[in-house]
Amino acid sequence: MINLKKFIKYKPENEKEWKVYFLLNRNKIVYIGFTNNITRRLQYHSHYYDPFMSGQMKCYLGIKKFTSYRYIVIKDKKKAYALEHKLIKKYMPLYNNNKNYYWKPTAEIIYSDKAISTRLHSGIFTKERTICEWTKKRGVING
Repeated sequence: MINLKKFIKYKPENEKEWKVYFLLNRNKIVYIGFTNNITRRLQYHSHYYDPFMSGQMKCYLGIKKFTSYRYIVIKDKKKAYALEHKLIKKYMPLYNNNKNYYWKPTAEIIYSDKAISTRLHSGIFTKERTICEWTKKRGVING
């Protein structure tokens, strides 16, 4: 018999509370962010998404690799933002490091059931998506 008292009950997200969250890959911090909806942000990070966040380059997909997450609840948005920046400077997580890394398109292609425009207002549509990976820039020694 299953003891339902040991299960964690679902409770709706309190969007008045802000969270500074950590994405971890094998217990190493790989990303730090802040949000008032942790469920939505984790869904975003755990699925393929447009790494360029541009309507101009819709055919590219990237995904952050992480195995777990943690978060700290902060009542105030400004304090959460300040703590996020302080922690990014302290830990220098991989996916927060745009100075030394970039999303590099690979030869890997996946196909979608939905065709999208290849460029904004181009009229050319494709079902192909190019997978990108987070890659260290050439000449970077540390970082």
